[in-house]
Amino acid sequence: MDEKKILITNIGNRNLLFKGEPLKSINYGNEIPEDCYFQVTKKLYEKKNLAHLSVNILPSLLEEIKDELEKVILIATLQEPIHSQDSYFAAMIIQEILQNNYPDINFEVFPLRKPVIDNQGLISFYVNFLKPFQGTSKKIIITDAGGSTQQRIALKLAAEYVLSTEQLEVYSIAAKGTKPKIEKLPSLEYRNILEKETIKLLLIRAEIKSAWIILKNIDPKHPATDFLLFLYYRTQLDFEKAQKIAVEKKEKIAIFYPFIQNYIYQIPEGNYADFSNLLTEQNFFILYQIASTLQYYYLNQEYTQAVALWYLLILKYPSFIIKKTFNYDSQDPRDQEKIKKAIQNSRVRLTCSLPLLLNLHLCQEIEPQNLAHQSTIRAFLETLSSNDRSYKAHLLEVHQQIQNGKVLHYEELTKEVHFFEKSINTIFRLWGLPSPNFYMAAIQELCTKLA
Repeated sequence: MDEKKILITNIGNRNLLFKGEPLKSINYGNEIPEDCYFQVTKKLYEKKNLAHLSVNILPSLLEEIKDELEKVILIATLQEPIHSQDSYFAAMIIQEILQNNYPDINFEVFPLRKPVIDNQGLISFYVNFLKPFQGTSKKIIITDAGGSTQQRIALKLAAEYVLSTEQLEVYSIAAKGTKPKIEKLPSLEYRNILEKETIKLLLIRAEIKSAWIILKNIDPKHPATDFLLFLYYRTQLDFEKAQKIAVEKKEKIAIFYPFIQNYIYQIPEGNYADFSNLLTEQNFFILYQIASTLQYYYLNQEYTQAVALWYLLILKYPSFIIKKTFNYDSQDPRDQEKIKKAIQNSRVRLTCSLPLLLNLHLCQEIEPQNLAHQSTIRAFLETLSSNDRSYKAHLLEVHQQIQNGKVLHYEELTKEVHFFEKSINTIFRLWGLPSPNFYMAAIQELCTKLA
């Protein structure tokens, strides 16, 4: 008789059903209210109240391979700190239900303590989890029955890295219609899928160039190859190269980005009319590119790049305004004294000598109903004036550290650059920029087409 196998799968919020429907799952982050998924499933488990609860997706695979299995390991999130959508107690419930239904198979729950957005941490977790099976004769089956996109990709990458081809079996479950479709993937097909999953993971991690290199190697004629190169040049703010490929490959790029003509002709998105007295159309277009890229890096937790672009944004915005209003270059020391005099003689009454007008706009927008808080923000933002070194000098120092190779983490970001997230959101509201973020929307569309 052949040695029995071990099935390893992630468990997510869609795997547990109540009266045939997934339990309500709202992302409260690290706040844990009573009605969040983690708390609801914890109470259900502690009270052993399993009535009306059932398991979704996974039983379809179990029915097909149950005679081959000795053990099923359910990997469920129990992050540090606890997250409102953690699936650990849902997995404990699923374990009890499945153990009753399949008594000849041993079901175990294994907690995943890493944050599900920490892609490197996830891969490290799965590699270490699978290491005990490396070099053994034990057959391992993995499947995409549950968990987040990052978890499923990380498990596949780790399994491919740790386990031999002879050891590993992969099942895909397409949860479409009333009955999920089960498919055992051949080695070559699995490798192609894995490479595309790797591309998705790289895109989630904001590593567009690496994703482009892989796709170019496995499928150079794929229309997304040109689109990824276009995206990469945009993230680098290399307008000349981005525009060149946009012109040459516009039909392919339009599959993913219908507004490619706007980029080719540098037509800005947003409320340019409200700023036409301050900025040229091209200036507004450039600021939109910087702001979108800044937000993209911030949302992907690439804080070093985000701060570097924030620094660029708060320099470009006023310099563009000064250039249009007075035809002076604010970066040229010879023009700076002229700019001060021009502003003093202008009807435009401003509170500092070389103002960063963007930040004064933000000051008026962030929580204006709270006057005490507004005055605090105003005082803080006005330190960006050339007359006050405190914040501006500190930002220059942080920017210099970034140029020298320093990598910022979230704790440093919130400490070093106050009101960062609110400021980004306010920019988008003030300028009427598209939501969701251009890059996030484009990458989501691309990942769908790569599936």
